[in-house]
Amino acid sequence: MSSTSVLDTDHYVRLSDTILEAGGAGVPESDDLEGSATGLGTGYGQSKWVGEHLVREAGRRGLDGCIIRPGYITGDSKSGVINTDDFLMRMLKGCAQLGQMPDIHNTVNMVPVDHVARVVVACAASPPAKPLAVVQVTSRPRLRMNEFLATLAVYGYEVKTVDYIPWRMALENYVMGESKDNAL
Repeated sequence: MSSTSVLDTDHYVRLSDTILEAGGAGVPESDDLEGSATGLGTGYGQSKWVGEHLVREAGRRGLDGCIIRPGYITGDSKSGVINTDDFLMRMLKGCAQLGQMPDIHNTVNMVPVDHVARVVVACAASPPAKPLAVVQVTSRPRLRMNEFLATLAVYGYEVKTVDYIPWRMALENYVMGESKDNAL
């Protein structure tokens, strides 16, 4: 199990934008990830990058396998049961507590846990024909972060949309200046 966090670099943001604008489907699964050799900002993404390189090397040496690369794994698509302590849920709760949400336009690849589980089982039960495959588990259609956060209004939360920097400053003041707890 990997993560789309291996693509969290400026290189892949630009590449993805270029490919999508040209009508493509995003970064190809065959990409060697050299665009992330530097620039990954978290240990999580770095460890997933190293893990993928180890599995790819095992594939070059003859081991069959599959790298599964999901985005944000969310709750079950039927029951709605979700980990309320993950980043996306904390983002919703934190914005509701603050009464503000940042106007962020990037897409958020949210994939229901039951879909990810089906992909894992399918790859294990019937591995792809290639010696080593990369399966990117993505959502369609993708929401932008501001669209995701706008669901707060649907459920009756009064949340004002502001630019990111003023939102971050308000969040810092809420926690540090006013000594209030926030999910974020």
